[in-house]
Amino acid sequence: MWSKLGVEHDAFFMTDMNYNPVATGGFNTTLRDFARVGLAMANNGAYNGEQVFSEKWVKDSFTITKEENTHMMNSVYKNADGVVFDPHLEGYKNFLWVHDSDKNIATFRGVFGQFLYINQEKNVVIATFSSADSASNAARETSKARVQAFESLAESL
Repeated sequence: MWSKLGVEHDAFFMTDMNYNPVATGGFNTTLRDFARVGLAMANNGAYNGEQVFSEKWVKDSFTITKEENTHMMNSVYKNADGVVFDPHLEGYKNFLWVHDSDKNIATFRGVFGQFLYINQEKNVVIATFSSADSASNAARETSKARVQAFESLAESL
């Protein structure tokens, strides 16, 4: 998959002592290569004429079932009085935080402020890196403002 994206650099996964990838912060790449992942997702898995990810998997990732939405609606992310409230989230699936499954808008989010915003309807991809003071994107007000900026930029196009 990585070579099909025409990447400029190798990517790395942090692993435990059994070589299992570490969740929530174990993937390392460059910003441009990260953006290529988003471009493939925006194009149903295709990039530069290559099918990098299964089209079925990409479409499934953006599709939130009623049960998945119910889980999100009952989570801390939908408690308007809570510190991690996120009005943009409809569901979470295949590492993708889905904002709108009808328009195929979602983000991949990394700890300490990494975001990969994908908006298939507007054909917009925005990749950002950061080095925030805390790991939790959901609890950081600057992350909420960043997602709102992504949404506003995409809507203006």
